[in-house]
Amino acid sequence: MPQQPELNERQLDVSASPHAAEELHDQIATRAYELYEQREREGGGGDELSDWLRAESEVLAAHRTPASEQTAAVAAGAARESSVS
Repeated sequence: MPQQPELNERQLDVSASPHAAEELHDQIATRAYELYEQREREGGGGDELSDWLRAESEVLAAHRTPASEQTAAVAAGAARESSVS
């Protein structure tokens, strides 16, 4: 039987909860859709895969940072998006 690689502190273990992977997927999908809408408002450059990969990166990064840093990152992202609108 193949041995599972050990997780380092930068990786997420979603196997601990059956709903964790589904919730993570939903968060990524929601963020990807937000990026799509923003891209459409700004002229439509880019593609769905880029939206998904960026959303995945943002969501996973948020799950890897301490809560105090998450709050600051969310506030900075909201401020950045409101200035674009």
